[in-house]
Amino acid sequence: MVMELCCGPLGVTEVQEEIPFLCSMVRHDGAQQIGVMYGVGCRTDDDVLWRESKIRSADLDAWIADSILSGVYSSGDCDLFIFDHDRLTVRLCHESDIHIETTELRIISECTIRWLAKGFRILRKHPSSCNDWKQVKCLEDAISALEGHE
Repeated sequence: MVMELCCGPLGVTEVQEEIPFLCSMVRHDGAQQIGVMYGVGCRTDDDVLWRESKIRSADLDAWIADSILSGVYSSGDCDLFIFDHDRLTVRLCHESDIHIETTELRIISECTIRWLAKGFRILRKHPSSCNDWKQVKCLEDAISALEGHE
């Protein structure tokens, strides 16, 4: 069952500080290739927007840094998607928050623990609902839907 977790809104610096952590989450299980996609607000050609490209997972940090440096992606103002289709989707959102979608308890747990420690507001979407968001105040709040305790 796929679950979505969201933290934010965050400042530009906070979003940028989360990028290495998120990249490490994507690389954790050794995927060699991942998908990336520019979305809302990105300054690039129309034929590049909303089209998934494949890159080596080892190049993800540099690809994002280059996207920022070249002005294509602006943290907190644009959507940037990262796909490891087997287990994780990350969206750096144009509304200054970060979304993750996954079925993996480990990913939900690591993100929740990190973001709670940083004092970020965290919401999770109930897996069986389109718009039922709940605030996460502890790890148990985040994982209860995955474990079927709701």
